[in-house]
Amino acid sequence: MFSSESISKKLGEYLRVKRVDAGLSQKQVADKLKYSTPQFVSNFERGLCAPPMKALRVLVRLYNLN
Repeated sequence: MFSSESISKKLGEYLRVKRVDAGLSQKQVADKLKYSTPQFVSNFERGLCAPPMKALRVLVRLYNLN
């Protein structure tokens, strides 16, 4: 089975790849999510935490995901 830590890391890696594919910096994503710094984006890309559902909805649109 997968641990929640493993899932967070896989999701973070996926989101990082999709952000880069979209040509966006962590700062640009943080601005769209209305975060004051890109640290939160960095944290979920490294699997330290999961983005909230509200942020995921924005990321899906921002990264042109299905």
